[in-house]
Amino acid sequence: MSQNLPLLEIENLHVSYWTRAAEVPAVIDFSLTINEGETVGLVGESGCGKSTVAMAIMNYMGANGSIKSGAIRLRGRD
Repeated sequence: MSQNLPLLEIENLHVSYWTRAAEVPAVIDFSLTINEGETVGLVGESGCGKSTVAMAIMNYMGANGSIKSGAIRLRGRD
């Protein structure tokens, strides 16, 4: 494994939740690269998708959420 691989890489992440009425996009086209030794904080207004991104990284979207597209790689592994 190359030491030049990012620790965490997220490319063009799209996440949606289903409600009774319709599919609701929660995160649209989010990308982030974190290299070894870096510290990153996600900040933003309430409801902008910070927790949704964190849950998507862990692949825990609950029964009504889904990752629609994009890639999440930890040390180069999908």
